[in-house]
Amino acid sequence: MKKGIVFLILFSFLVSPSRLAYSADIDPHNTYQWPGDEEPWYEWWYYKLLDEKSGNSFYFCYGIVNPWDTQKTISSSRAFVSFGDFKNHTILQTSLPVEDFFASSEIPFVQIGKNVATDQMIRGTFQDQGHDVSWDLSFHKIHGWDSMGWGLGFPNLFNIYWHTAQMDTKVNGSITLDGKRYIIENADGYQDRNWGHRFPEWWFWIVSNAFDQNPESSFAAGGGHAQFKKDVAPLPTALLFALRHEDQLYEFRSSDFGNFFDWDFKLGSWNVTASDGFKKLEVTAWVDPKDMMDLQFHTPDGKIFHDYETLCGNLHVKLFERKALLFPWEKVVDLTSIQKAGLELGMDHIYDNDHFYGKTP
Repeated sequence: MKKGIVFLILFSFLVSPSRLAYSADIDPHNTYQWPGDEEPWYEWWYYKLLDEKSGNSFYFCYGIVNPWDTQKTISSSRAFVSFGDFKNHTILQTSLPVEDFFASSEIPFVQIGKNVATDQMIRGTFQDQGHDVSWDLSFHKIHGWDSMGWGLGFPNLFNIYWHTAQMDTKVNGSITLDGKRYIIENADGYQDRNWGHRFPEWWFWIVSNAFDQNPESSFAAGGGHAQFKKDVAPLPTALLFALRHEDQLYEFRSSDFGNFFDWDFKLGSWNVTASDGFKKLEVTAWVDPKDMMDLQFHTPDGKIFHDYETLCGNLHVKLFERKALLFPWEKVVDLTSIQKAGLELGMDHIYDNDHFYGKTP
């Protein structure tokens, strides 16, 4: 781990003074969450952007696996930075020893070698597979969402945590890939976090803040088959949904009393209905599986986790309300995002058609 004085010098050098003006309301779940023990651990900061002008979409991920394992007693222990260009189906990654990783538990700040990330900016550069990539991007947060609700208040309860730090954000700056420079101006962005001791058996992810006719609206959903940290009892499938529309936040969590879901997921097809009796969401998302990239993550014990993802998927979200039970539903809004939605299905094996993630798997 880097020493505190080195962190302060590098932080002051790499981040402009204007970016040091963090408010007193720092997002505590966007900081480093590692409890400091020597148990299996993973943690990453994930950023995406969609540049509608050019049709390009990119992702960036800064992560650590087993930060305590400086002797690399486990082969998967490492720090890493990855980059994805979804239009050209390019995935690049650099891995470094865990000693080259530093993150702050006080403010959102991550450094892996020369690569730096905060909640307000990301910078990076590396070479992989004959490609050169670098980026310098700023993020202006509009909305976040505490995805797991009350679950975030119990840091040792679950094996995995997910936090949507920036459900909606605007991105500016530049990306250079093999000498080609992309200028990013006011692009739609997103940032979330994952951390914990063990990956779930499978998970899903659906997001968009680029809806046709409704650019101010944003949607995020995630969940899957996770476990309690100590495996004391099985957990039902977690389903976490949020829609922000006209300054109102509509939340649906399977962990909250009174929420009901009807769902099925396959690679290329996500269908969910969520309701609390008075509000209802109908969510349909789809993409040709051939257009998804297989992002491969190493679990703390060295197993490869396949994360099939696209940032160019399709999404249809309908919101309904009614004044009382047995009253008819009234449609509030009908949102559509064509080839601008982030869609994901992750699992502990290579996908095949025999696996079905519905109500009766």
